[in-house]
Amino acid sequence: MSAPRDADVLWRPVVVAYALSVLVTLVVGAALFFALEQSVWWLAAAGVLGLAAGGSLVGARRGRPDALGATLLAILYFATTIVVIVGGTFADVLPDPLPGLPIGDSTFFFVWPLTQLAGAVIGSAAGGRWRGSVSRRPWTWRPRRDARGSR
Repeated sequence: MSAPRDADVLWRPVVVAYALSVLVTLVVGAALFFALEQSVWWLAAAGVLGLAAGGSLVGARRGRPDALGATLLAILYFATTIVVIVGGTFADVLPDPLPGLPIGDSTFFFVWPLTQLAGAVIGSAAGGRWRGSVSRRPWTWRPRRDARGSR
C-alpha cells in the first residue's frame, strides 16, 4: 500500500479564495471608484488586493506557499473579468473607452493581468509562510507519545 499523496491542487480553498477576491473587488473597488475618481484603475487595484487576500488564504490552507493554486486563482479571476468586460462591451453596457483610460491606451490590458498574477502569488507566499511559521512555534509543540501512551 502506498503512502497518501498530497493533492496537487486544493480546489476548495481556490474556489473560496476566488469568491473572496470577487467580493473584495466589488466592495472595495466600488467604494474607491465612486469616492475618489471614476477610473478603472481603482477597480484593478481593489482586484489585486482581493487576489492577494485570496492567495494568502490558498497558501495558509496549504500550509506552505502554493504557486499553482494562486496561479489558478488568478486565471479564474482574470477569465471572469474578461468575460464581464467583453460581454459588457458587446452588450453596450460599458462605456468605450473605460473610465480613466484614454482612447488607444493599451497599457492597462498589459499591466493589469501581470499585477493580478503577482498579487495572487505574493499573497500565497505570505499566507503559506505565515501558516508555516505558526505551526513551528514552540508553544504549539507537544511531545510525541510512544506506543504505550506515555511521554
